[in-house]
Amino acid sequence: RHAGAYSGTCARVQARACVFRRARACPGARVRVQVRMSIKVKQLDEMDEILARKFSRFLMLRADNFIVLRRKPMPGYDISFLLTNFNVETMWKHKLIDFVVQFMEEIDSEISSMKIQVNERARTVGYQFLKEFTS
Repeated sequence: RHAGAYSGTCARVQARACVFRRARACPGARVRVQVRMSIKVKQLDEMDEILARKFSRFLMLRADNFIVLRRKPMPGYDISFLLTNFNVETMWKHKLIDFVVQFMEEIDSEISSMKIQVNERARTVGYQFLKEFTS
């Protein structure tokens, strides 16, 4: 069933397990080709794990707005895309590839910026809390 697998790295994002599947074809029927691409975001510490989980859940709840995004990722991954022959036929192929690559690059920067914001908030809260004891 599995015709091949692809693995590569883009920035800090690892794309793995792009699995090609074919449904059974009967005479006169069209072969349906699906490519599933699952992404695992590098998580260096517990804060990265929490932010990646929350961000991917936020996106998956809005999967209807993204035509190629799956609601539930493959086990062991954070986000999964499902590209079918219908998607490739109706959309521009180079734009579809650009979207996936840009998504992989942007998710890392989004999680990094969220981590910086959380640290800034924690620093401000800690400062305000300790200011009460020094006054």
